[in-house]
Amino acid sequence: GAPYESPSNPDLIIDTSVMPVDRSVETIIGKLAEL
Repeated sequence: GAPYESPSNPDLIIDTSVMPVDRSVETIIGKLAEL
């Protein structure tokens, strides 16, 4: 998938639609924790 950029990133929406929800959430939380 495309790199995480922001909650409004269209690529993120596409990624979450094809990845398991729990994996997507974990990835987003992990990225936010790095900020």
